[in-house]
Amino acid sequence: MYIDGVFDEHAIVYNENFSRQVTNGDKVQVIPNHICPVCNLHERAWLVSGDGVLKDIPVEARGKLT
Repeated sequence: MYIDGVFDEHAIVYNENFSRQVTNGDKVQVIPNHICPVCNLHERAWLVSGDGVLKDIPVEARGKLT
């Protein structure tokens, strides 16, 4: 699939088959291209490798980005 743009809380995906497989509210995994959304919007971050979580860490900068 082609992801045209990744933004803080959403992405633009161009793929007709994908658009028929998902509906509003479905969760999909998108790996952000920068850290701002993680630091500002989430209490914890998870370090993953493959299907496993290596470690979860607190995000001390939570809510500090204005």
